[in-house]
Amino acid sequence: MIRIRCLVLLVALFGLIGCKSSEQAATNPPGTLDPRLGGFLEHIFKDDPAQLEKEKKDYASKGVTFEPFIFSVYSGMVKFDTTPDNSMAMSQLGEYLEKVRPTLDPKLLEQMESFYKVEANQTMMRGMFLTTVRGLTKGH
Repeated sequence: MIRIRCLVLLVALFGLIGCKSSEQAATNPPGTLDPRLGGFLEHIFKDDPAQLEKEKKDYASKGVTFEPFIFSVYSGMVKFDTTPDNSMAMSQLGEYLEKVRPTLDPKLLEQMESFYKVEANQTMMRGMFLTTVRGLTKGH
């Protein structure tokens, strides 16, 4: 139930602030859903088909791609849970990334590493999540 509330909050916040990191990754045309993001939403909302369809439509209408979504979770640009660094959300997303191993834009890794260089941004969970993304982007 916490996951659903967090992602519903995310959708609402994306509607208000937009995706600030969209300059680093292309956006999908409004009305289309990044299939990688769609897969993650299916993973999270597998037990709630109505909410899944709502989330898919909301993200598709905004043209949000997977890399800005990942960075929003990682950086805390959008608050997903009650932890200081979105640890619960990173855990869910990291589990999905490890399972599916989607292709990610190497620029995401650069953006995340730059963010992590700031001492105040260094947490154990962010370090582990960065390692996961590093493993997915090296060699692509």
